[in-house]
Amino acid sequence: MFKKVVNIFLGTVITQGSTILLYMVLARLLPVDDFATFRQLFLILSILTAVSFSALPTSLLYFTGRAASGGERTQYLYLTAVLTVAISIALSISLYFSSGWIAVLFNNVLLNDVLRWFAFSVIGILTISMMPSALLVLNKTHLQVYLAASIGLTTTIPCITLAYYGADLARIVQLLASIYLLIGLLLTGALVYVTRHVNRSLSSLKDKAIQVAIYSWPLLAASGLSIVGLKIDHLFISSLLGITAYGLYSVGAFEIPVFNILQNSVTSVLIPTVTAHLKRSRYHDASQLWNMAAKRTAWITFPLASIFILYAEVIVRFLFGDQYLHAAPIFAIFTSLVYVRVLSFGMALRALGKTKLELVTTFFYLCTGALGGYLITAHFGAVGTAIWVVINTLCLACGLSLLTLRCSGNEINIFAIYPKKELFFSISLLIGMGAINEIMTNNMQTFHLIVLINIGLLFVIWGALIKYVFDEKTA
Repeated sequence: MFKKVVNIFLGTVITQGSTILLYMVLARLLPVDDFATFRQLFLILSILTAVSFSALPTSLLYFTGRAASGGERTQYLYLTAVLTVAISIALSISLYFSSGWIAVLFNNVLLNDVLRWFAFSVIGILTISMMPSALLVLNKTHLQVYLAASIGLTTTIPCITLAYYGADLARIVQLLASIYLLIGLLLTGALVYVTRHVNRSLSSLKDKAIQVAIYSWPLLAASGLSIVGLKIDHLFISSLLGITAYGLYSVGAFEIPVFNILQNSVTSVLIPTVTAHLKRSRYHDASQLWNMAAKRTAWITFPLASIFILYAEVIVRFLFGDQYLHAAPIFAIFTSLVYVRVLSFGMALRALGKTKLELVTTFFYLCTGALGGYLITAHFGAVGTAIWVVINTLCLACGLSLLTLRCSGNEINIFAIYPKKELFFSISLLIGMGAINEIMTNNMQTFHLIVLINIGLLFVIWGALIKYVFDEKTA
């Protein structure tokens, strides 16, 4: 299992790393409003995919984990590929013809033209998102690294080159959309080829499509509500405070992908195994496996989060330049979400087949996010909005944890699974590092040396904690 997690993690890190590199370059070469518009393109697509596509990778892993034969597993993969293409076409058409309305909603006239070009990129982005799950089903996760490297180079280098020579936002989006379209067609062709021997009878596919729809629709609704609840603050910032304010906020709200990548990689690998355990009512085995994965995820993400929170200004300056330095407090606030997202709190409900409960909980999350976000944005600005997002997300996690405990007959206690010991020491180290940083700053002139000393000290202490405190085999 660990090797599969590593393959998916590294592949996704490469893909997201190339995206970060593109953002770093465009933030320095484009005006703030143009860069904000570029970020809004992916924000809009993330909302639309949440309500139409996001459940498909999870559904694929769920049903292949319960499949009785290899042929049935491949059949689910073929069906997922077909559904991905169909959803991509529908989203592309929707984006193309609703660009004007979306521009008004986001109070950004620049979206009107570039969104029509961006619509052609949907099939590529969705197919790339589905590939980790597809490779898991095919037991070819080692290919994820090579695939991600190829995609990263293909999408990033041409756009960076074009931007470097003075191209405007429209030309950059046109090129990026063309590349994604080509990638989507190639990956779809590859999936159709590897599933060429599968039973494609309409009756068989229809039955499986109905099963996927029944399982997926609550997840899609919950995912849609969740992403809207999580991103509705972006809409309020853009519409109430303007596109320039949104440009700063989008940089602050930029969460370093390594955290989500690691959690999603672990979740992708865990779902089939946890589902199999729960199907046999082996709750202890499922909880033990989940706890082990959460602890090891925290060993990596918690110390990194401490560094990013303490040195938010350094990170923002490095990634996006001095013109976005005012976004540092927002960046630190959003980084604190790492402590919540070390677990996928809805995973157990999905494995238990209780997706409707996740939908209800997420609906309340959207309502509180929308109401609180609007009021707080109007009165407390961007920093207040960011704080509210963190509080609301924490409440959602607690709600999902309580529902999981009840639905499992008090067998799966997410509060017990959560790595509490790692959280305590991480926060303690963050406070201690802050104090040390303040003392050293007053007595030393070389700021970068202070940063390096602090980071080195943290990793030494954290390594000792892993060996002698966190690891139960040696503790």
